[in-house]
Amino acid sequence: MRRLDRLQLLQLLKGAMEENERLRCQLAESEQRLREYDIVVADSESLAEASLRLAGVFQDAQHAIDIYKRNIGMPVHPGGAVKTGGGVVEASDAGGRRSDG
Repeated sequence: MRRLDRLQLLQLLKGAMEENERLRCQLAESEQRLREYDIVVADSESLAEASLRLAGVFQDAQHAIDIYKRNIGMPVHPGGAVKTGGGVVEASDAGGRRSDG
């Protein structure tokens, strides 16, 4: 290895400092993306809660449908259930699962 003069050493130092700054920026961007991902994961719990609350909206809507059916003389199944070809879908069941009833 040859001996470097002062100007060459300063150029190497400048290049190393620029590379260091570029890597720091890249790290900061990666950390920001990670924080955003963590927020998305944390919000998934609240999204599940929101879907449960939304199921309550559907229950209220089913109740309104049942009242309307009673007013026009249509038969209403117990619990707001709707008769389908493959079974009964419970209105209070947020997943819309069918029973054999």
